[in-house]
Amino acid sequence: MSYWATITDTKTANDAAMQGVGASLFVAAVTGLAATLSIVLKHSVLGIDGLGLVDAGLFGVVAWRTYRMSRPWALVGLLLYVVEAVIRVKNGFVSIGGLIVVFFIVLGFSNGVRGVFGFHRFRQMNTDEMEPLKPS
Repeated sequence: MSYWATITDTKTANDAAMQGVGASLFVAAVTGLAATLSIVLKHSVLGIDGLGLVDAGLFGVVAWRTYRMSRPWALVGLLLYVVEAVIRVKNGFVSIGGLIVVFFIVLGFSNGVRGVFGFHRFRQMNTDEMEPLKPS
């Protein structure tokens, strides 16, 4: 696995898109766990409260739609995560080690976006090359 995937065809594009799916699932799982713990413990965990369950669900949808090669949802996932990461850094919920994790998650989302767009580009190129036979 490469941190910055080289996209040369639909297979490598699909592999890169799956990094976005993995990033989405990771964020959904961690956010869901923190939100559930915050409900049980009756205080925020990692700066996440019970409403984090909505966020976890949204990242679950992002994972599903990115898996289905949706360009808008791949972008939504990247942008949503970056905005939330900036807010968390601004509010002091991210340590130096946490910034490294944020960097790799953003890298996963970025590869997901690149992969989904590359998948559609290469798929379009393949269908353009397959012209229907013309009767003689």
